[in-house]
Amino acid sequence: MPSDTPPPTKSSPRLRVVGSAQRKSPLDFLTKPRVSYKEREYFTENLSLLLKAAVPIGETLASLGETSQSAHMKKTLVQMNADIESGYSLADALERSGLAGKQTLALVRLGEASGHLVENLQLAAQQEEKRHTFRAKVRSALIYPIFVMSLTTVIGLGIAWFLLPRLATTFKGLNVKLPLISRLVVDFGTFLKLHGLVVVPIVAAVVGILIYILFFAPRTKVIGQRILMIVPGIGRLMREVEIAQFGYLLGTLLDAGLSVTQALKLMATATNLYPFSSDWAKYR
Repeated sequence: MPSDTPPPTKSSPRLRVVGSAQRKSPLDFLTKPRVSYKEREYFTENLSLLLKAAVPIGETLASLGETSQSAHMKKTLVQMNADIESGYSLADALERSGLAGKQTLALVRLGEASGHLVENLQLAAQQEEKRHTFRAKVRSALIYPIFVMSLTTVIGLGIAWFLLPRLATTFKGLNVKLPLISRLVVDFGTFLKLHGLVVVPIVAAVVGILIYILFFAPRTKVIGQRILMIVPGIGRLMREVEIAQFGYLLGTLLDAGLSVTQALKLMATATNLYPFSSDWAKYR
């Protein structure tokens, strides 16, 4: 069914910064199914091909919905078609659906304004493929260190929980005065033996909540991003990736005929890193 939200008026400018169409809750990820990167890449690529073949947008969305194997994807495409029939532009319908990232939205909105929608959709599909490939390489590179760190944590916790209390009993029987660090380690093992069943799950839950707040919650993940930016190695990699994406997208926008100021306005919404988006936003 069409949404109750009124369509954009004719007086509103076609080229504008992508905003949040709907207010999102930090707990939306628990209730709303997410579209995979592969589905998004497939959608963007085939949307550009069908539009290039002069297929009407309604038939295009219906065809993509029929070929999709995801029930959530089918429902989303039906809602997109209803939004477009209600007067929304393709960029606005994409923004409301959540199928496109910020960079894809920027390219689609630019394509509608400049008359190069198909070409920009093809560029967006290429960008989606590159981001998917890059994320896959990053995950593959992180598997080994994450495995080593996890195994080290489990082994260290097991030694502290089961072995150190026995050593504490042995040292007490020998009446030997241990160094401060050794006493702290042995006392930690004794503490785990007495309260480990309660403390360890609580600590794991607190760490999990902190990770979500710092790196996934929309309103607070800027804190986690700033922390990662100062970590040696990781911060440099994030900067290099962001600068490479910035150069590619900025060149695409300028090549399409936008002024530098207009391109930078769109760049402020196309980046996923808040430290960089705040820099681009200064040019609004």
